Amino acid sequence: MKQLMNNRCIEFALIFAKGMIVALLSMPLLGNSALAQQASVQTDRVEAELVSGMTHVVPGRVLDLALKLKPESGWHTYWKNPGDTGLPTKIYWQLPEGFKPGDIQWPVPEWIDYEGLTNFGFHDETWLLVPVAVPFDFPVSPNNDITIKATAKWLVCREVCIPEQASFELTLPVAAYSEDTNAHASQWANAISAAWQKTPLLREDIHAEYTLSEQFQVQVESEKLPIIGQKPRAFV
Repeated sequence: MKQLMNNRCIEFALIFAKGMIVALLSMPLLGNSALAQQASVQTDRVEAELVSGMTHVVPGRVLDLALKLKPESGWHTYWKNPGDTGLPTKIYWQLPEGFKPGDIQWPVPEWIDYEGLTNFGFHDETWLLVPVAVPFDFPVSPNNDITIKATAKWLVCREVCIPEQASFELTLPVAAYSEDTNAHASQWANAISAAWQKTPLLREDIHAEYTLSEQFQVQVESEKLPIIGQKPRAFV
C-alpha cells in the first residue's frame, strides 16, 4: 500500500482482500475452562474476558459490554477489515427478550505487514466494545437477575493462524432507573470509558475526493484527520 502525503492531503491506495490465502489449522480442542460458560477464558493463544461497565442492568439505559482479547506475545487478532488475509472477531449473543446489542466498536488497528501483505489487527490487549440497549419496560423486582451469554470467535496468527472460540456468561441484577449516570458503575467502568476514547469518531466535515482506475485512490484534508502516532492514517 502506497501512501503519499503533503501539507493538505493524503493520497493512498487501498488494497482489497480477494479471498483467503492464509493457511488455517484445524480448530483446536479447548480445555474444560474454555468450554465452561464463564466471564473469563484462557484458550491456547488468547486470554479472553467478557466484562460489563455496570454492576446492574438499568431499564432504559445502555449497558456497555466489552470483550477483552489479549494474545500471547508475538500473536495477533484482526480488525473488522482484516486486510489481505485474516478474519475479524465475531460475537454471537444470547440476550433477554427486548435487549438489543449494537455493532462492535473497534479501536484503531495496527498496520501489520507480513511478507508483502497488508493486514490490520492487534498484538496487544484489545477492548471490543458493544453497547446493549435495555428496554424501558423491563421489570424491576427483587432477585430479578438477568443472564447474558455470548460466544466469540476469532483468528489468532503468528507464522500460522489458529481459529479459536470461547463462550461467556454474565449474570447481573436489575436496578431501578437513576438520573445518576455513575450509579452502579463496575470496576471496569473507567477502563471501558478509556476504551471508548480510542474508538474512531464519525466525521462528516472532512472533504474527500476519490478516483478509481487500477487502484482506488482517495484524497482527504490532512489538517482534519486524526493523528495516530506521528502521522495521519486512514483505515477502511
